[in-house]
Amino acid sequence: MAKVSLFFRPSQSNIREGVLCFRISHAGATAVVSTGIVIQREEWSSADSCICIPAAVLPERSQELATYSSTILRHRAALQNILAGFLRAGHPFHVSQIANVFRTLLGSVGFVSYAHDLIFRLQRGYSHVTARRYRTTINSFCRFLGDVSDVSFLEFCPSLLLSYESWLHSHGIGINSSSFYLRNLRAIFNRAVRDGVATPVRPFERVYTGIAKTVKRALDIDSIRRIQRFPLPEGSSADFARSLFLFSFYTRGMSFVDMAFLRKADIVDGRLTYCRQKTRHCLSILWEAPMQHIVDRFPTADSPYLLPIVSNCDTDVRQQYICVRQRVNRQLRILGERMGLPIPLTMYVARHSWASIAHNCQVPVAVISEALGHTSEHTTRIYLSSFEGAPVDHANHQVLSML
Repeated sequence: MAKVSLFFRPSQSNIREGVLCFRISHAGATAVVSTGIVIQREEWSSADSCICIPAAVLPERSQELATYSSTILRHRAALQNILAGFLRAGHPFHVSQIANVFRTLLGSVGFVSYAHDLIFRLQRGYSHVTARRYRTTINSFCRFLGDVSDVSFLEFCPSLLLSYESWLHSHGIGINSSSFYLRNLRAIFNRAVRDGVATPVRPFERVYTGIAKTVKRALDIDSIRRIQRFPLPEGSSADFARSLFLFSFYTRGMSFVDMAFLRKADIVDGRLTYCRQKTRHCLSILWEAPMQHIVDRFPTADSPYLLPIVSNCDTDVRQQYICVRQRVNRQLRILGERMGLPIPLTMYVARHSWASIAHNCQVPVAVISEALGHTSEHTTRIYLSSFEGAPVDHANHQVLSML
């Protein structure tokens, strides 16, 4: 007796979510076919073997789940038709044949559709940075696809990705930026493989997904001094941008997102201690007079934050810091052009400059790595499991004493 049933298969990477699969049974044999539809465990009714819509679900998700239910009905009908055709033929067959025909007809779930669902799940799981990165990448990929709204995982092949890479370069996208988009696509594809949606093939083997050496993004100590002393109207937007740039430099190239979420309570006994947003690596910095000078110039009396980047804790704080970062970088670029600096001035230049100047001061690379909070210096991590604070503090004091 041939039978088709639907079941929920938990993901290997996240037990709260899983992919819906059909189980085809016939003549003592069983085959499993993924539908490509990923849902949360609470969105599955094991008693009824169907999707359910939790009471507290967002309206957008409710609509998605209703669409998935309709899709499941169509898929089940297609499987039943395929099975009926094999039975009518009257020839012996194996369930794997039915599964193969279904996969061919289904053509796999669309890559873009899967990516949008993954982005939704990441947002709901508060992985906002990853979700934004994937959304930017998928928007770019959709512009490349043009009138073709989606491609199946079967079509997601090396030649397609080579074409996408060429399209990026033809639109003025540099090699590291194109690599960024392709690495994100690869991460989405790998998630699909783990979810059982895609076959573990190697579609990225012919495109570049590394990180190439870039043009110089560091300034020398004389340029930092010029920025520090360049005349600007007190309290102007340019003055504010310059101050945040210098604060980053003073704090060993602290990233803008880490600056945005520094709290006053992070300064204890003359040390600023915080965890990097990107890596969660904890850093401790000796609190120096130039840092305090900037904090005093831009007080945040009614806020728990140290700097006036996030001003309203009741709204989307990440969106606030993104908007301020854009304004600051715009002002810095204008300032850099006015000063005739050799490279475009951005917040990231402060980080590169501190590392470059520290290196010129004969500070060991391993100490610079620790000061920047890098976690990818494998040799350093093996050789020295941790640093005392003194060498890193001394390195920063050396740099600041040159100003």
